[in-house]
Amino acid sequence: MHAAMIIIFFVILVVSQIALVQWKQRHFHSYQMATLAAMWIIPVVISLRNGYWRFIGFWVLFSVITGLVAKKVTQSPIERTTPRLVYKWFYFLYKLSLFLGIVGYIIIVLTLLGVNFIFGSMPQVWMDCGGLIMFYGLYYGVLGQDLAEICSNKMALHIGVSVKVLYLFFNLLFCAFTYYIVHQ
Repeated sequence: MHAAMIIIFFVILVVSQIALVQWKQRHFHSYQMATLAAMWIIPVVISLRNGYWRFIGFWVLFSVITGLVAKKVTQSPIERTTPRLVYKWFYFLYKLSLFLGIVGYIIIVLTLLGVNFIFGSMPQVWMDCGGLIMFYGLYYGVLGQDLAEICSNKMALHIGVSVKVLYLFFNLLFCAFTYYIVHQ
């Protein structure tokens, strides 16, 4: 009975992974929007249900500021300061999430090395703290990266440049730069 349940579980796991990869390859925009919505909504619903008020507070702050930035992106003539605002906000999120991830990782490593005993505290407290800080860094880093890509694509479309043209332009620029360096 239990062996059959485990086999069914692994079959469902493999089939769902294949389906997700195919969805991502064939319909990237809907995949990106669905995963972004799930990543944005599901953690806050779980936090509301369990009473994790610190996460809810940070989530509301992040959502309000990102919503204001996204509103500036969707305005129909884009103001001259909007690209700078979008860049500054998402670059700040990148730096903050990188810092939080590194700090959380360092706390976990220091706990594994036994540094917490110098301060007379239990390892579980330090591991929980390190894991929580690292989670915040990873969560807001991934969410910010997805939102930055969407906002930059929206700005490029409002300005009148398609994403494919930008991609080709940057490839051409890279090839020209490489040619220039090689033939110096």
